[in-house]
Amino acid sequence: MPTQAPAGTVVFSVQNTGGQATEFYLLRDNDEVVAEVENIGPGVARDLVVDVEAGDYITSCKPGMTGDGIRGDFSVVDQ
Repeated sequence: MPTQAPAGTVVFSVQNTGGQATEFYLLRDNDEVVAEVENIGPGVARDLVVDVEAGDYITSCKPGMTGDGIRGDFSVVDQ
């Protein structure tokens, strides 16, 4: 998955290849939820479309919809 995008509309294509429902979040560095897509069943793909400004973010995928999940840094840069 890319770790950087230009400011503006960003589309995260989330594909659940696991055996449990999952959810995907875009967070600010203080865990503030910017956008989310929840209850993505096994074998299901959904897009999260969000308008973002430049800054540092965190992506979080939560298999089983519990815990901190799998996290990664994500940067949005001015064009």
